[in-house]
Amino acid sequence: MDIGLVACVHNPPKEVGGRCLTTTPDSISFDAPKGLREAGFPHSDAKFAFDNVYENPDSGLLYKNHLSKVGAELLDRQNAVIFVGGKRATPKRQLTFGNKGDYKSGIAYSVLKDTTSHPEFANYTYKATCYTMGNGKDITDLLNLSNDAGIMRESLKGPPVVSGVTERSFTKWSELQDILKTINENYFEHYAGVMELPQESEPFPKYQPENIMLSIRLFDDEENKEEDEDEVGVHVDLQEDLERNSITFVVLGDSERPALCGIDQGTLSNYEEQQKTLSAIVGVLGAIRCKRLRVPFGKCRLMHLLKRAYNSEKKNPYNNSNKPTFSLMVLNTLSDGRNAEESYHSLVFAKRIVNVVGGSSVGPASRDLAIERWRLEQDIVELKDELEIVKTVHGYKPVIYNQPKPVQNIKEEEAKRINNIESKREKERKEQIENMRLVANKEAKEYIDGEQKKTNQNIQKLESMLSEKTKQNAELNQQRETKIKEFEKQLEKVRKKRQDEEEKTEKLRKEMEQIEVQLEERRTLIAKQKEQLELLSKDHSKGREMILKSRMEAKAKREKIAQDRVQQREKWVAEIRQTNEKALQLVRELDKLRAESGRPKQEDTEDEDFVKDEIKKLDSILGTMISLEDNGQPPQDSDNRKKEKLEAWFDEERIKFEKKLAREQKKKDELEKATTLYRSRINEQHNRVKKDQMADALKKEKHLESLLEQVIQYLENGCRMVKIRGTERRRYLYISDCRKKIHSCELDEAGAIISRRRPTTTAFLKDIKRIILGQYTPNFKNFESNRTTRAIRPCELIHDINGAYNAAPTGTITHNNISSYCYRSFSLEFKKGKTWDVVAETDSDWEAWVVVLQRLLCNKDEWRKVADVRKGAPPDPPPTMQWGEPLDISSRDDYDKLQSAERTLCSQNHITPTQFVNIKRQIIHRSQLGFVTIYDVRTLSTLDLLRSRVVHEFFIANKIIPQPNPVDIR
Repeated sequence: MDIGLVACVHNPPKEVGGRCLTTTPDSISFDAPKGLREAGFPHSDAKFAFDNVYENPDSGLLYKNHLSKVGAELLDRQNAVIFVGGKRATPKRQLTFGNKGDYKSGIAYSVLKDTTSHPEFANYTYKATCYTMGNGKDITDLLNLSNDAGIMRESLKGPPVVSGVTERSFTKWSELQDILKTINENYFEHYAGVMELPQESEPFPKYQPENIMLSIRLFDDEENKEEDEDEVGVHVDLQEDLERNSITFVVLGDSERPALCGIDQGTLSNYEEQQKTLSAIVGVLGAIRCKRLRVPFGKCRLMHLLKRAYNSEKKNPYNNSNKPTFSLMVLNTLSDGRNAEESYHSLVFAKRIVNVVGGSSVGPASRDLAIERWRLEQDIVELKDELEIVKTVHGYKPVIYNQPKPVQNIKEEEAKRINNIESKREKERKEQIENMRLVANKEAKEYIDGEQKKTNQNIQKLESMLSEKTKQNAELNQQRETKIKEFEKQLEKVRKKRQDEEEKTEKLRKEMEQIEVQLEERRTLIAKQKEQLELLSKDHSKGREMILKSRMEAKAKREKIAQDRVQQREKWVAEIRQTNEKALQLVRELDKLRAESGRPKQEDTEDEDFVKDEIKKLDSILGTMISLEDNGQPPQDSDNRKKEKLEAWFDEERIKFEKKLAREQKKKDELEKATTLYRSRINEQHNRVKKDQMADALKKEKHLESLLEQVIQYLENGCRMVKIRGTERRRYLYISDCRKKIHSCELDEAGAIISRRRPTTTAFLKDIKRIILGQYTPNFKNFESNRTTRAIRPCELIHDINGAYNAAPTGTITHNNISSYCYRSFSLEFKKGKTWDVVAETDSDWEAWVVVLQRLLCNKDEWRKVADVRKGAPPDPPPTMQWGEPLDISSRDDYDKLQSAERTLCSQNHITPTQFVNIKRQIIHRSQLGFVTIYDVRTLSTLDLLRSRVVHEFFIANKIIPQPNPVDIR
């Protein structure tokens, strides 16, 4: 276990008596002030070694150097305990939970922030408790100061039990921040009187020895999640829930000697309890740091509560799996001479953690014995001086001390006087309590009578008003519904009217736009003509020039259009010729392939000469069209002549095409006749093959039925099994002749059946609720929890080729080797909650039991269920049969070759990806030769009948193989 020892030296706001502590990075030197030396202080100087020493540190420095990995290690199965101690007024609580109003400045905030930022934070459940504990049994709940139910109960057989405190669950960082904020506010309110150094005018400084314990617990079980809607928490018994790991912050109470330690009995008991706690911490941390074989937790209540955090609690299943606990002691001291005595005690406390002195000792291990003796001597001297002053000034006459005649029994005299005083006080207190009780009863009775009268009157008024309001509400609802219906009708009429108007408006708008466009065109034309007329009227010569100019522009446009047409025509001709060349090239390649293959040339086959003739015809008609266009005739005449030429050419081509179409139609009819004849022959062959496949499938089905019947007869004879119930018990299990019961008989030492006629246990098949394959029930897990070696996981037992097959028989089952027989185990869960957890001797016995139970419990195939529904048979839901947990196959070979549904199937049925890929390939190949049955899947793979059935159903459901027809097979 890792233990850190850190010292923090703080300078008070106002130093009194000079400085008594000098620091280095790893040690503190003590130099007694002059006043203590003159008073005979036992130690004038000393040096104390630490892991690290800081002067006036903040929480960020402590977190960075010592606690930066603690939050993340919680999720890596490591507990952590952080002790923060020191005398009054040292900032031990501020370092842990933050300054007033600033909860983010504490080390608890920084450490727990690392935990919530871890990627695996959302996989677990967390609970937080924070309370103070002192000498008594009462506990102050810092998550809810109004909670008075917190208590620490002593137990005769075990450690003390904390109950009644508020426990807050959280799953988000924001919820944990609210918890830390509540703790920050409540601890400042609770410890308000001891957060600063006592004033010189304060005769008896306050003393607060209560320890603060903040525990953040991590749970594995999802059922421990609780909805915390009211943000108040739940009052629980902390020993009922068993957490996996935890982080505990312990802020120790004030360690100094209080002012009334030797006078007030309550203060003395609190001081002794606190020193007992500090001594226990010295013993535990010292034993861990010195690596001793035994850790002495002693009788300290605080250390008993931390046993679970140190993996030392008896019968805790997480002790062996958790890492060693991380511990850190943060010691806070003050550097001035006024606090030199308590600073020396604190340094001695830390020194004894490093090296605990063996054997018996006098006084607590947390304080120096020589200084304690010196302090008592100083108190005696001061008390004598005060007594002399009182005698001189006030004339005080002592009753016991310094009497002429000594009192024989001082304790008896003291007891008498104390009893008299206490009896008077008790009598007065009882009288006051009785008077208060009478007055309170009288006032309570009067108040209750008055409130009862008011309540009765108010109830009658409210009932009458409620009936009136109910009637009014009904009437208003009826009126509102009537008006709503009327408004809906009116709204529908208005909506239709508006829609019609919008359609008419849109139609009129489009018509108006068309009219406006036409009008604008006419206006433009009229304006142009007017302009021309005006020009002609003004100047005839200018008008003639304009007309000639417009004619020249039109001629230039026509020439440009003609030139563009020539370019476009040349482009088209080039493309046509290029296409013709490609067609000729394809025809040549086709002729070449025919010649190479030796196929004879048919009469109607188009060859190169035919294609060339067609190209020549096309070139001639194109040349004719071009010559007609370039002859200089008017465009209208040239277009008419082109049209006549094209019509003649098209008529000629149409006649040729019709003749060719007739030849192709004749050829098509001949091919259809040949195709019909070929198809009929193929159908005859297919029917013959299908009949053979059906006969083969029927034969396999009958063989499988006979095989199942033989297996049932084998189990009626019975086989040896091992039942797990606390211990391993060898039994002989067999099925009754009526096939409705399972009997279990005991075996003698030689392995023979004691009495088959009188079985030890009998179970009816109809009482079975479900069948759990593998070792996942509580009986299996409890039996395996006592192992001393690492358990074998199911993924280590299953092979990529042979699966989970194991030829060796089951040997003697122990706590250490039971996990190696996971694939020979199954559990029968009955409707009343009990289970039979058994392990078979061989793989074949396990497969026989699983298949027979499936058959006897009417666990039919999916296609059989569909057939039964079609026949009208009533549905009979059988008990479920499945593996207790899915198999992790993400790291297996061929995992990336599986689809999402296939991965789910392999994980739920414990099939490796390589097995599934091989089976799928073989089954697909087999399905091409005929129908595939479960028997085929069983013989072609290394799977048992149970998994073969699941894979067969999956292939049929996903249409990988055809679904067998139950009518044809039967």
